[in-house]
Amino acid sequence: MDKTKDKNHRERSLPVHFQYPSSLIYSCLSAAYLRLRIPKSAPYELKPAGNHGWGGFATRFIAKGSLIYREQALFTLQPRGAQQVHDYTILWKVRQLSAQDKETFNLLVKAAALDGDDKVSNVFIKNYFRLVNVANELGVPTRSHQLGFFVFLSRLNHACVANAYVPQNEGKYISCYATKDIQPGEEIMFSYCADFESMQMEQRHRLLRFTCRCVACAPGTAFHELSEIRRKLIRGLNFLTQGMDLAYPRRDGHGPSGIIADPILREAAKELYMPLMSRLFYESMIGLLLEEEGMMNAMIEKEIIARMRGAVRLLQEADNMVLALRIMKQKRWVDKWLVASQTLHKPDLGDIDGYLMLNMTCTA
Repeated sequence: MDKTKDKNHRERSLPVHFQYPSSLIYSCLSAAYLRLRIPKSAPYELKPAGNHGWGGFATRFIAKGSLIYREQALFTLQPRGAQQVHDYTILWKVRQLSAQDKETFNLLVKAAALDGDDKVSNVFIKNYFRLVNVANELGVPTRSHQLGFFVFLSRLNHACVANAYVPQNEGKYISCYATKDIQPGEEIMFSYCADFESMQMEQRHRLLRFTCRCVACAPGTAFHELSEIRRKLIRGLNFLTQGMDLAYPRRDGHGPSGIIADPILREAAKELYMPLMSRLFYESMIGLLLEEEGMMNAMIEKEIIARMRGAVRLLQEADNMVLALRIMKQKRWVDKWLVASQTLHKPDLGDIDGYLMLNMTCTA
């Protein structure tokens, strides 16, 4: 055999990376998503969402505060973190599913493969929610390592200023609620990370690994400029009330933080040694800023009010109790904040008890 010819033959036989036309990929993706059987109780449909790929669009009017959809996890895993999710553990779980659920999972895997990602673990990471993330009796968050794979609510896209939210506190279920009135045909979106409330645009986009196009992410606009200021203020106020910089890259929020310039105040916040009356001022300001940012929802409001009530219960001086009750009676966050402006740095005999209780809770 002619060696030259043989060499050429082998070269021609080498595998060639063929790129499918984008129109064909889009057509296949459309077929995969359209085959997903969205429950009739879900008031949205899957449609192309421009630069967002596919998204969920309301099929009827959804009133502010109402339940959009409640979904049970297709299956759950309990790793130490999402980065420790492996293909073989996922496939073992999938083997135990019903035929219909297996088909649903495989549709998402095929859609991801068409989009250039054939790793099963990446499919899980793009469709999981952390479960049982609730506060204990003293209002301090507790976290679970359980992750649930959700098919339908995972189809909703992200917005830093969204019209929906997903509280992660219902065991193997998650629910999506409207934060404002949603009109038919409007895309339903929620924030993928609760800690984004205290992060500015550059950091949010770095963590998302894509560019959000919501009103808070539109440089050059008045809303964007105010949003950057509001979120930085929220970051500092969260540090003063919780002793953690929630925008800090480490997941637990602890570590060096420059958000509070005053070293004495910064150390006091880290030790949770903050006067109870000051806490009322800081919490009411967080509520006001979140409302102005368009991020306030029933879950966040409940958490802030719970922390404020916890501080009120620990007060021991009569004049402080009267002022605190006035704050709590206000209906609007701006009014709570205006009344609470009289409380900043105001001491109370219950401050030591508050400090001890918070520290016992955090070390429990």
